[in-house]
Amino acid sequence: MTSTVLIASEEDAWRLLTEITEGRLLGPEVQIEFQDWPTITLRFTGPSWNETIPARMLQPVLELQREIYRSYALMKYGDQGVRLSKEEKSQLEIFLRIRPGSSIVDAAASGSFNELLKGVLMPIDQTHSTGIILGIALLYGSVMMWKIWVQSREKIALSEMDFKKEIALFEKEATLSEQETERMKVFAQAMKMDDRLVLIQEGVDENRRRLLTVMRPGDAVNMGGIKMGQEEVSHLTRNPRKTSLPVRTDGIYRILQVDASKNDCFTLKVKGVEDGQTITALLPNTYISTDMQDALQNAEWGRELVRLEINAKSVDGQISNAEIVSCVPAGSSAT
Repeated sequence: MTSTVLIASEEDAWRLLTEITEGRLLGPEVQIEFQDWPTITLRFTGPSWNETIPARMLQPVLELQREIYRSYALMKYGDQGVRLSKEEKSQLEIFLRIRPGSSIVDAAASGSFNELLKGVLMPIDQTHSTGIILGIALLYGSVMMWKIWVQSREKIALSEMDFKKEIALFEKEATLSEQETERMKVFAQAMKMDDRLVLIQEGVDENRRRLLTVMRPGDAVNMGGIKMGQEEVSHLTRNPRKTSLPVRTDGIYRILQVDASKNDCFTLKVKGVEDGQTITALLPNTYISTDMQDALQNAEWGRELVRLEINAKSVDGQISNAEIVSCVPAGSSAT
């Protein structure tokens, strides 16, 4: 006999996901149905909006639709980039409603998630598939997941700003309650059920960032009680500053190009023999000896290899600010 479990709220979703992570098994006779949830509700305010919303604010809201398409493609076909049919897109369509009284947008997605349930890759058991879809629904529709995202962005922002000057911006409603902290642990368990949840979370989080980047001075957005103005948002949406690390890239190189147009240095384009990496590096005149000049000339004109010692900086694996401090023929040892 078939029994239907309705998911009509965030509370319902957390309750069932908690039971699943604690070992509850769902047989094939159990049917899960989303009813009027998830609904993503955003309250926008801005100067002289008067129950209207600028097109720039709707763009990232509409991007939610594309994220749902990508989630479905990943779950059904194993690839987020698969092009869906018109019929599939129609079945996954979310509906936007702008409520009177203020600029409130409801994005209703229950129908989309009922379709997602049908699209989970097989063979997979009912418990596993339900846990995955509940996890996805909570990523999109849970107020708590917004709080977690805001907290993660706060940590990045606070690590890069004047602490005393800016800390007041982040003393807000994004603090997690004891219950929400426990639910974080539940979601962490759900993430272990399927690696695809990680990819979907990255897409949803990027959509949140895009939503906030379109805000201008005087704008504000409220999501589940978390109200943020443009000043706060500018810190949350800032990408983390990349750290550069000093590195040495010594090795055997082929000289591809020498530019002597500057008075105080040569600019060399070199290619590593072992790794094939191409680097543009400066060779200050203060480092150039007669032997180095001869080695460079032979390397450029005679296509001979040279051994270079290079000081540089690495940012995300990319070499920058490279400076040659020694250049000798490949068969020699650097001094």
